[in-house]
Amino acid sequence: MGTLDPKLSGHLSTSTVFSGLSGDIQNDLIQSISNVLLKTIKNEIEHTNFVSIIMDETTDIMSKSQLSTILRYVTNEGVEEKFLGFVDVSHDRSAKCLAEHVFCLLNEYKCIDKLVAQAYDGAAVMSGHHNENGEKWDSETLLCAKGFCQTIQDFDFNFFLIIFGNILPQATILFNIIQTKIFDVTYCNKKIFDFLHHLKNMKNDFDRVWLKSEQYHTDIPSRSKRQRVAEVSVDRKTNYRRLYFEIIDVLISKTNERFTEITQLTFFSLLDFSKFEQYINQFPTNAMNSLKDTYGEYFDFAILRSELSIIYSSTEFHKVNIHELWMYFKSTGLSDSLPQVTKLASLIVTIPATISNHTRTCDAWISIHGNVYDITNFITVHPGGEEVLVEAAGTDATLCFDSIGHSDEAYKLMNDLKIGKLSSKDEHPGGEEVLLEQAGKDATEEFEDVGHSSDAREVMQKYKIGELIEEDKRQNKKPVNKPPPVSSSASGDDFSLWKSWLLPLTMGVLAIFVYRYFIAS
Repeated sequence: MGTLDPKLSGHLSTSTVFSGLSGDIQNDLIQSISNVLLKTIKNEIEHTNFVSIIMDETTDIMSKSQLSTILRYVTNEGVEEKFLGFVDVSHDRSAKCLAEHVFCLLNEYKCIDKLVAQAYDGAAVMSGHHNENGEKWDSETLLCAKGFCQTIQDFDFNFFLIIFGNILPQATILFNIIQTKIFDVTYCNKKIFDFLHHLKNMKNDFDRVWLKSEQYHTDIPSRSKRQRVAEVSVDRKTNYRRLYFEIIDVLISKTNERFTEITQLTFFSLLDFSKFEQYINQFPTNAMNSLKDTYGEYFDFAILRSELSIIYSSTEFHKVNIHELWMYFKSTGLSDSLPQVTKLASLIVTIPATISNHTRTCDAWISIHGNVYDITNFITVHPGGEEVLVEAAGTDATLCFDSIGHSDEAYKLMNDLKIGKLSSKDEHPGGEEVLLEQAGKDATEEFEDVGHSSDAREVMQKYKIGELIEEDKRQNKKPVNKPPPVSSSASGDDFSLWKSWLLPLTMGVLAIFVYRYFIAS
């Protein structure tokens, strides 16, 4: 703060009483800054149309459960994700407590009518409810106490490993499909059905899982087993069969619960760029009806349909992703001409389902030797550290890359990260210095003297933005060397030169003769 306020900076550097190191003072300053930021967020939310809430639960160094909250919305600057803070939920991590916290925030920020989506880590809600081992299922403590050897020989570990080894690969594929194909809701819905079908088929595989787990059974003493399993039945296999089916039933139930309303996102396909040509001949009525059913109160559908028809028929609006389209509307002023489509784009980018598109501020691209590389996922595993790539993100990193001297393996890896090339078609063939020298001038004579081709004259039309009116033209004429005119001022300058040099010189010569005359006398 002292760097922004000279008086405060001077006081901190000269004060012998107040040093700014007091914990209470620092906490007060942090709280004051927090209040200002939260007030700014409230003002931004007041002027936005849609809001979504994102929540996640984590454990701090004091083993307390902290719930983080983020609000996602759109401003004139783009998509914003603002962190509101942490809340200690160690006393109650149930769904009821989470719901109360959400409603409290929505009322505080006066955006309950603007809420269009919510996303949060469901594990926080399930914690302790379906966790068979409770606090004892702590992988870090287990590995430190027993070691890897005992873990891989433990029956429970292998039993769960086999189960989730059959589930997680399918879940990962489903997750990636939903993140990248969310605009094709029909396809996503089919893949969700396939995942549920896979889970149901797993119920027939218990005997195979059991036999495979038995192979790792040893007589080595292990950690305490689940106490409640022995209370269910005397037969050990029956106990694990019940647990096996319970795991699958919970996953099926939670999958259905999580994706039960995905069909309500069918309206995403209204701005699916890959289908624009198809929509010219056949308007997506089902997607429009989906929007009416879900968010009908926010739109004028007669105007929206007319604006969408314009969007579909022009390649001008075929962008890479929905965020780029929204930014194009804002930067060109088309948001005023196409208000309903702009609002639709704003709604879609606000919903966290589109969060994985190349709209995140964390995406990182660099240019090396004219090639463009997407290093977003490579930053964390870069052998030279994250800082180097983070600093180079968004720039031409050719000099930095060549100065380090990378290995052959690094060059091979670059091919996997390459996503394209920088366009060089707009570079001036004669070099940029020529254009910089003529900037702000009338360069007509210089242009004609060089003798540009007809292709060059056609390229000029792309950069034309208007014409100068006659009185505003500024001629960039070369100066002509002319002999200086003879005037009275020139005579005056000659006389001044005579007085300044010749007259003193003459007086000096006379003084020498006078001096010699007197000496001779």
